[in-house]
Amino acid sequence: QGLGPLTVAGFRLARRQVAKCLPTLNTFAWLGYAYLVCAVGLASMSFAVQFASVLASFLATHLLFAVVSTILLVRRRKTLQLSSYQTLVFAVEALLVPAYTINMSKRLWTKQVLDLPAMSLGIRQARRTSDEFEREFALHQLCERLNLLSAGLDDESPGRRALAGQFVPVGLEQDQRGQSSERSQSELIRVAKACLTV
Repeated sequence: QGLGPLTVAGFRLARRQVAKCLPTLNTFAWLGYAYLVCAVGLASMSFAVQFASVLASFLATHLLFAVVSTILLVRRRKTLQLSSYQTLVFAVEALLVPAYTINMSKRLWTKQVLDLPAMSLGIRQARRTSDEFEREFALHQLCERLNLLSAGLDDESPGRRALAGQFVPVGLEQDQRGQSSERSQSELIRVAKACLTV
């Protein structure tokens, strides 16, 4: 989610989730580094040894790393909050594509979902940055993003679209819900902008 209240309980829960996943992700990262070193070493050997021998060695190395990755993936899938289907997909992709095995840690991290308002977290982190130039730059970027969100919210409102000549067929109850949601979003944007300037 983008904007919303950043609660202490939610923040601690997300930190615990990251701390729980991090050792496994780091293991996959080191596995990827080892695979890359082996691949580069085998590629450099291709100048001195027959290509067929190097290719056979590379295939054996790839199979070894794919099997190790799959075993680790199956054992740690609950820690990484992966479904059986996702685990199977990652394992098959690691077997078929060497680059996926090397980048397994990064690809697994993209599957982690934290229930935190990203914009609110960004504002918190920007305000806590010690470097003044970096802090000002981050706050400026966040302010620009909030302005874009605010402009987009105005453009999507039924009244604004009606003024633009677009007919918006909505019922009274649906319109009231939309207006309430719009006011709520506008209020969140206003509060976030105030946090940037305080």
